[in-house]
Amino acid sequence: MSYPVFKEIVGQKNATFPEVGTIQNTNLDLGEDGVVGLKTGNLAHIGNMAIAAYRNVDHKRVLVIGMVLGQYGQNDGASLHAALEAGKSLITSAGGE
Repeated sequence: MSYPVFKEIVGQKNATFPEVGTIQNTNLDLGEDGVVGLKTGNLAHIGNMAIAAYRNVDHKRVLVIGMVLGQYGQNDGASLHAALEAGKSLITSAGGE
């Protein structure tokens, strides 16, 4: 997250590509509660997520980065939802916004 170009890319809510069009970021928490990015991913009903958010910890603003792997669901949507919820829980447990 210390590289401006990387931070800009992972913080986008959508991106437009030639011949493909606009693709929406599946991290629905992006821009909410201090969440500034990273990556979601699904593979055969397994949801994964890397999440980054700014939190206030001991009166200091810090960047908290968490990783969630292997969240299962009956379909890709359910597994992604489980990964998003687990990621949000990780960030919340790190401290208040």
